[in-house]
Amino acid sequence: MEWLTRKQHYLRDVSKAANELSDKSKFGDIWESAASETDPAKWADESHALCVSDVYSETVLDTVRQTKSGEKLEKIDLPTSYYQSAGTLARKQVLTAGLRLGALLNSLSSPKMR
Repeated sequence: MEWLTRKQHYLRDVSKAANELSDKSKFGDIWESAASETDPAKWADESHALCVSDVYSETVLDTVRQTKSGEKLEKIDLPTSYYQSAGTLARKQVLTAGLRLGALLNSLSSPKMR
C-alpha cells in the first residue's frame, strides 16, 4: 500500500507543476512566443545562450577547467540563489519545449502536411 501513497504524492507534485506552468500571469511571455520559433537549430542556440548567461557561473567553469579529462568533478558549493534561478529557468525551458513540441505535432496533422 505504500507504493500507492508514493504514487498519489507524485501525482500531486505533477498536478502542482502543471498548474504552475499553466499560469499565464507568470509565464505569459512564453505562452505567447514559444511556438512561433520552429527552427530546431535556433532552439539549440537559445539553449546555449541561456547556459552561457545563467548556468555557467565562474565557479562552475573554474571547477570544470581544473578537472582533468575522465576525472570526476569535485562537488561544487553553489549559493541557494543559483539553485532557485536554475529551477525557474528549468521550468521555463520545460514549458517552452512542451509548447514547441505541441506546435510541431499540430503542424504534422495540418492539411498542408498531408
